[in-house]
Amino acid sequence: MSRLGHAGRTLFLAVGALVMALTGCGRAPQEVQKTQGGVLRLGIYHSPSEINPITTDSTISANLLDLLFNTLVRFSGDGQKNPELAEKWTESSDGLVWTFYLKKGVTFHDGTPLTAEDVKATLGTIQRTERSGYAYALKNVKEIKVLDPSTVQIAFYKADSLLWDSLGVIGIAPKALIENDPEFKTFNQHPVGSGPFRFVSQSDEEIVLEANDRYFGGRPYLDRVIVKVLSSQAANMNNLIAGNIDMAFILNPEDYGALSQIRSIHVYDNWYPLLYMVFLNHDNHLFADPRVRQALNLAVDKDRLIERLLKGKGAAAGGTVDDGHESHNPSVVPYPYKPQEALKLLRDAGWADRDGDFILDKDGRKFQFDAYAVQGEELTSKALRILQQQLSEIGVRMVIRELPFDEYVRVVVRERKFDANVANLVVRSLYDSNFTYWHSSQIKAGLNFCSYRNREVDRLLDESRFEVDPAKRREAFQQFQKVIHDDPPGIFLFWRNMPIAIQARFHDVPEKRMESLRDLVKVWEGSTRQSTSENAPAVPPARDR
Repeated sequence: MSRLGHAGRTLFLAVGALVMALTGCGRAPQEVQKTQGGVLRLGIYHSPSEINPITTDSTISANLLDLLFNTLVRFSGDGQKNPELAEKWTESSDGLVWTFYLKKGVTFHDGTPLTAEDVKATLGTIQRTERSGYAYALKNVKEIKVLDPSTVQIAFYKADSLLWDSLGVIGIAPKALIENDPEFKTFNQHPVGSGPFRFVSQSDEEIVLEANDRYFGGRPYLDRVIVKVLSSQAANMNNLIAGNIDMAFILNPEDYGALSQIRSIHVYDNWYPLLYMVFLNHDNHLFADPRVRQALNLAVDKDRLIERLLKGKGAAAGGTVDDGHESHNPSVVPYPYKPQEALKLLRDAGWADRDGDFILDKDGRKFQFDAYAVQGEELTSKALRILQQQLSEIGVRMVIRELPFDEYVRVVVRERKFDANVANLVVRSLYDSNFTYWHSSQIKAGLNFCSYRNREVDRLLDESRFEVDPAKRREAFQQFQKVIHDDPPGIFLFWRNMPIAIQARFHDVPEKRMESLRDLVKVWEGSTRQSTSENAPAVPPARDR
């Protein structure tokens, strides 16, 4: 969701040092030759409902899109624009016309050429599709014109800096397939892109992708990527340790220590940051008063959460922009833990325990609400239980509701039938999602499922998007951070980096910042799978919690 450049870590260790780590320090290093072939099995704990660059609604879908589709431009980990489908581009002096010159000879997985007509059709469909999370970024586009098969031009009503972010994540789809399938019924069953891997099949248990032999960027080393759908985060870790999968995201810090003991598994702290927060539905009158939302932030002991859940590997959140953002406002700090001050704010807002049942009430209504979370997310589940206790200490009752992923998306994102929900926002250096999450225009058209409304936030987000002067855009974005801190849309919890774990036989996994699964194109399998006994952990594996 969001931003914005981070410094990378040092590049991958020398191959000889890696071989020593795998074979024992007492052995002489050996040169490892890159080989083509092999299968990488990625574990996830919920299956995406669709893999579609126009309507995708989950993080795992977005990551898989980077394997199947190409974008006009590509952003590096430090936020630099690089060629992708467009080999070059120009901007008019007033910023109102952008012209993209496409690479020639690029084909889709079905063998048809990728042309400017496909770019126009993809962007135009997003403009017209309410379900698209990127539609807001194209609302300011006046016209998309095909100049010739390799040249497409975008004209704006007014200069729009935010579209660059979206052009770095919107995958281009074939015009013939999406325009003849307005509901995407066929396309969602078999998505077709131009990326390094092509879609083979999807079931409840797995998604199969196969190397694209005709990929213009060069065939991937791996033959296949198989995405295994498991029941939970803990199931992912158990299967990784047992050798049944090859790669997993480490969302539970307890697993980090256990995996670090296993020589046949490497852990990389190279994924983008996550922001954990409680989203509050502003259409629920419980949360209409900003003093109430401030009080809920003051009632949460973030340091305790970080120590118990993350083993200290995290930072308290004071807003929606982390301190690695180039335009982070250092004056915005997390709410301190002050339950007595929280109670005072609630009393000022009219809440008190009038009947002695230890739950605050006002106008005959108890301060009680449901909080939704995705089933199988152990870290979120633990966070909810700690939050439940801390909020109860100020007379607020939170009831925990855990739903399967698809049901969670339906209730929270699409139907907006919730009081509160706990989720993590992915913060990528190539995409700033603050506009679509917090601008009031995005309540119906975007991802502002909190129904958050603040006129000053709207003004500052507009200015940081449309202002031509970069210095003024930065100033507006820093002011936005202060306003949304003081009028919080929910309870800011913490930031944490999400490591990934991968079997050590896979080489050239980037140690610096990874933006997506696209980096798997560089990865190759260097040796046969090790036996389960060789994979045995130094400590017992965590049971499914």
